Amino acid sequence: MRKWRKRDYQAPLLYRTGLIEAARKRDWSRLPEMLRYINIKNRDEVVAASLIRLLQRCEKADKWPAFIQALKDPSPLVRSAAAAALAEYPSRRPAKPFRSGGGQFPACSGECGHGPFPLPGPDFHA
Repeated sequence: MRKWRKRDYQAPLLYRTGLIEAARKRDWSRLPEMLRYINIKNRDEVVAASLIRLLQRCEKADKWPAFIQALKDPSPLVRSAAAAALAEYPSRRPAKPFRSGGGQFPACSGECGHGPFPLPGPDFHA
């Protein structure tokens, strides 16, 4: 088939398949290609998210900047994969608690479907 046509329409698919296969086999010789693919424009978001999840098994620190950049991706699938992968990020700085302005934990603003709610007081009986 490739001999008949000038444009090899299967090449992009085979390239993506090769990256996924290498990550599954833990072949990190293609790590730079995998990391570039995660953050390029016009890439398949399912493949990018899959690569992020498969790269969690990689022990090379080169992956962290690509994961951090993926947090800004327009795709929620890629962002969630990056956020999950970054749970294992070996930061030297202690984590700051998630707090808003006045030192209070933010109440749900209603976007979550529950509305603002207080924490139970001392006389709360479950």
